[in-house]
Amino acid sequence: ESFNAVMKQWLYVPGEKSQAKVAALFSRLESAADSTSSGLRSNKESFLLVLESLAVSVDEFNHIEAKKWICLMQEHVSTSDDDDMIVDTEVYNAPLPLPVGQNDIKEYIKGIYSADFVCERSEEDPLYVNAIKIENWFHEMERISVEEGKILAAPDIDTYEAVIQAWIKLASEEGLLKAEKWAMRATEAA
Repeated sequence: ESFNAVMKQWLYVPGEKSQAKVAALFSRLESAADSTSSGLRSNKESFLLVLESLAVSVDEFNHIEAKKWICLMQEHVSTSDDDDMIVDTEVYNAPLPLPVGQNDIKEYIKGIYSADFVCERSEEDPLYVNAIKIENWFHEMERISVEEGKILAAPDIDTYEAVIQAWIKLASEEGLLKAEKWAMRATEAA
């Protein structure tokens, strides 16, 4: 729990340094678990903190890094006797960007109705690419829950929220239309 407490505190430090520190602490925890029988080992909270560090330290959703950590967690699940160590929706949502606060939403809305508002964004635009990555992550969660029967990893309202906000950030008509489509889909799924 001490390692988790320190990792959690590093989440509050802005910038990529926090992500590196959380990953380094996790690695030390893993090393300690491998080299001693002290009882130190990672648990679900440890993995959630590492995944959350991907969301708070950068603006871009890093689906490759998130998948790497989830795969590592799945390896631990197969060798763990910890009943709480399951890969579920909470785990898949952890690396998604944090919800935008009310003040941030107001800024986006101002941008949407300003000269920055465009009908479409280029598919190379980093905001567009990020929205596609988050949308694909949602589809991957759906696929896993349907094809692999892992209902515990099905998308929930937080997953929809991440997709919707990613499209809103485009400040374009196309982004608003996609956000609206996802909002309607969320209401239908509820």
